[in-house]
Amino acid sequence: MENKELAVQARSEFGKNAARRARKAGQIPAVIYAAGSEARPIYIDAGDFSSIARNLPETVTLVDDGKKLTVKVQEVQVNQLKNHYLHVDFQLVGAGN
Repeated sequence: MENKELAVQARSEFGKNAARRARKAGQIPAVIYAAGSEARPIYIDAGDFSSIARNLPETVTLVDDGKKLTVKVQEVQVNQLKNHYLHVDFQLVGAGN
């Protein structure tokens, strides 16, 4: 299966209000988990994620300032009533994981 790429950007704001602002701006709050290191909060583009979420591949490549990370989608939180994504958890693949 083809590996999909998603651009990410660092997240510095936290909490309910920050998440609402991000979703309104077309971004989804997300986290990258890796064994032996701290969780890394990020934003991903809601439109890009929606396009791959229909046929979610086993792994996804996250592109952060030219650096590529291969991850598995661990969990996706969805608001069923409004039909949009609330949060995504990624697990880093390879290199000690």
